[in-house]
Amino acid sequence: GTVRLKKKLDFENARERQFNLTITVEDLDFSSVAVCLIEVEDSNDHSPAFLSQFIQTNPIFEDVPVGTTVTTVRATDKDSDLNGKIIYSIKSDSDPMRQFVVDQFGHVVVANALDREAIQKYALIVQASDQGTPARTGSVTVLINLLDINDNGPRFEAPYMPVVWENTLRPEIVHMNHTSKLLHAFDPDGEENGPPFSYSLPPDYQNSL
Repeated sequence: GTVRLKKKLDFENARERQFNLTITVEDLDFSSVAVCLIEVEDSNDHSPAFLSQFIQTNPIFEDVPVGTTVTTVRATDKDSDLNGKIIYSIKSDSDPMRQFVVDQFGHVVVANALDREAIQKYALIVQASDQGTPARTGSVTVLINLLDINDNGPRFEAPYMPVVWENTLRPEIVHMNHTSKLLHAFDPDGEENGPPFSYSLPPDYQNSL
């Protein structure tokens, strides 16, 4: 005789992990009984899952120290043993400069110095992979906005090399270049740390210019 399943089994249901069957065979005169113990093994039929698809962190300043924990993610897997053991990682193309890492506990940590003038916001794709064969993966997107600090001074847009003839009567407007009499400056920092600028001359030149 052949023992066949009547329905699909689910290892995650504790009542379907083990079956103790009593099988009877009989004819007109005799019968025999066999006890059959069936143990169900887990298959990797569930992917790690996060509570949500997106996590918006609190904004952080661009000078936050390396090693600072930005947020913590957590995934669960209904499978057992290696099929349910989770390893976290950050998808490389969402953080090509490797500014962040995620540890085995799901802590997303600053790994290298940040610079808002280079990248203002991040959308890190954090993956949770189990160790089944083949492995299954789930993901969550962690959104991080950087706050500006005043770490850059104003810069002139171009080098200025004005020419002033001697014995020129004052006051005389000096041409900064061939097309303009104005100095143009900019600041790579955000608006709150940028213009308006104040211009001044070193003390040694204030009596002659």
